[in-house]
Amino acid sequence: LDQHKFLQYLLSADTVPVASQTLLVRLHNAMYTAAAAACQLLRNRYARRIVLTAIVTATSLGIVLAGALGAGMHVIPGLFTQDPAVLKLARHLMPIVAFTQPLNALAFVLDGVLYGAGGEQVEI
Repeated sequence: LDQHKFLQYLLSADTVPVASQTLLVRLHNAMYTAAAAACQLLRNRYARRIVLTAIVTATSLGIVLAGALGAGMHVIPGLFTQDPAVLKLARHLMPIVAFTQPLNALAFVLDGVLYGAGGEQVEI
């Protein structure tokens, strides 16, 4: 596993919220058309399906990444440094980093869903 592939996998969790944002923004914008009232129920079901799929996908990716980080916690830090003190610290912190990956992936998705649904607008 080289550094580029590892970083590519780490960043793959960002693709799910971006896709969710795009789909929900399109759905949100479509609500303001003339036929919106007739299709509202269908759109709500579709939006729920998008959100549920995004949550399941991101959480699954987070669990896979957590497993990969856990399995490689003695190897991965060595790909980035040879300093013994840094390696020792990194190996102690890797279980924490691995544990947080499903939570991070879920946070990215929920942020994307909120943004895509227009929930970032705050009334003052």
